Amino acid sequence: MTAKRVLLACDVGEPLTEDLDALLKTEEWESERHCYDALIALGYEVKTLAIFNDIRPFIECVADFKPDVIFNQVDHFNNLSLHDRNVAGVCELLNVAYTGSSPAALMLCKNKALTKELLTAHRIKVPQFTVFNLGKKVTMKRRLRFPQIIKPLSDEASYGIAKASLVMTSEEAIERVKYIHDQCKQDAIAEEYIEGTELYVSVLGNDRLEVFPIRQCSFPEEEGAPKFATFKVKWDEEYRKKWGIKYEFARLNDARLEKRVKQLAKRIYRILRLQGYGRLDVRLTAEGHVYVIEANPNPQIAKDEDYALSARKAGYSYEQLIARIVKYAEDIHPRLIGR
Repeated sequence: MTAKRVLLACDVGEPLTEDLDALLKTEEWESERHCYDALIALGYEVKTLAIFNDIRPFIECVADFKPDVIFNQVDHFNNLSLHDRNVAGVCELLNVAYTGSSPAALMLCKNKALTKELLTAHRIKVPQFTVFNLGKKVTMKRRLRFPQIIKPLSDEASYGIAKASLVMTSEEAIERVKYIHDQCKQDAIAEEYIEGTELYVSVLGNDRLEVFPIRQCSFPEEEGAPKFATFKVKWDEEYRKKWGIKYEFARLNDARLEKRVKQLAKRIYRILRLQGYGRLDVRLTAEGHVYVIEANPNPQIAKDEDYALSARKAGYSYEQLIARIVKYAEDIHPRLIGR
């Protein structure tokens, strides 16, 4: 095939003090590195760019490099997760195809309360919840039952979530909400804790959707062990080993249940206007009820992350997965193909 130009865009939490190519060789940047290597293997001409709090280098790079597709791995702008939608919006203003979800989908999914309100309107089960706005007095809402999980309203990747996020009393809840306000500098959401199996459902596509084999996070039964995906559970391998926590393929043992979960994932994907690729995090109760916890547009796609592992089990090599994501970006922007 004729090589096309792909701009691999990502973000940094502070101004770059070293070469981005050197950073891509470190463990923290494995998602971007894996993606870069796959794009090169596929024959694309690839340029990388990391942005922090100034969009002008991004605009200048697009003008100079003239990419056919922007592989958008920007999760934050100026350390704010909510601004990822604005970066996607700039791609649209520049009239360049970009991978992943649109500003509308990013806006819907990054606000956990808005996600749940919309899904509730479609009669999809979500935990009961309430929001505590930053800068307002924290008073507990009596309609929520305990235990509850207190989270940042608009962050992802389990930021701000720890064992202390699971609260049993109003006093603990107030303390944790104040922590989110003080440390994360954003609104907090309190959700009723759903006891059950934590499942991760990966979806690929725009109009015709494919759902990959389902993954799960398995927690130990012992007292004091984590029961949900905290930041340390997600990112600290030694911590997982200590507690015997495993990310693995789901053991549903019921074909009808698996089909129902996958059909629900497709429905949610469409309701939230996801495109390209996305992952749904759900909890399956012992009674067979499925509760949606979060929707993740543009999830992590490192080779050892749940999304890529599910794709591999479905028969996609990593390069094939990356090629398909690029293709879906082009499909959304047909006027740009062959430019």
